[in-house]
Amino acid sequence: VRFEAPHNYNRESREAVYAWMARWLQGASADVRREERPFTPDPLSDLLVFHQRPVPQNAIDATKLTTNWIDAARRQLSSTPLEVRARALRHALGFGPPLPVSTTPVQPSRRRTVIVAGIDAELEKQLRSARVDVKTIEFTPFDAEEAAKIPHFDTYNRTAASQRVADIVAALRDNPEAALIATGDNAIAGLLASAVEHGRQAILDVGDFDTSSDATFVDRLYIPGLRRAGDLVTAAQLAGDRLVIHNAGARFSLEGASVRREQLTPREIVALLK
Repeated sequence: VRFEAPHNYNRESREAVYAWMARWLQGASADVRREERPFTPDPLSDLLVFHQRPVPQNAIDATKLTTNWIDAARRQLSSTPLEVRARALRHALGFGPPLPVSTTPVQPSRRRTVIVAGIDAELEKQLRSARVDVKTIEFTPFDAEEAAKIPHFDTYNRTAASQRVADIVAALRDNPEAALIATGDNAIAGLLASAVEHGRQAILDVGDFDTSSDATFVDRLYIPGLRRAGDLVTAAQLAGDRLVIHNAGARFSLEGASVRREQLTPREIVALLK
């Protein structure tokens, strides 16, 4: 039974439930109706703990409650096994369990293949000069204006950031031997993609991303549930030892991961691919 009404449990909805229970639990006929009996609601003083009463002096507000939840989540993350965080991270990114490892041998290519996203012309020139097969990712367009018109859009759909991750994962899966080279926000998305397709070589210029700032995650890497799963720290632990993170600013930190503050030159990046 469907009712055109705001989020509710109004009388019509309740009576539909009564009829369903009467039919299936009491053996009534398919067309049974059960009208709601008259009742008197309990007074608000019995239903609301602070109805017309002062809030205790030590009560916390919504801001403090949020801070407490964040602190509790961080403490829990510090003792949560990687495999649990990995499942949570994949769920936040819109992926299920890891794909089974293929037993079909991959024929090695004579030329190295590299998936690129956001690199400059000089680096691309150096890659081609080194006879590297360069493939640029075609990212899925994201209509933020239309998405904003849909209530709770990101409950059922990928955000712009998680779609970027999905596009990189798809490109890597289409090219099983390829390495990944990315810069800026594409590099941050590439780090998360490396957690899904781990074991790949990835050279990521992360720029000035601030890993300590919730605002930075909201503005540049908005994926619900990401921080709760350990965000980039979990991703780096899953990605493997072939991950190279460079040009990391002073505000970029990944516990347990190797991070280079200096920016690699195009020649240095090409050398890493050999």
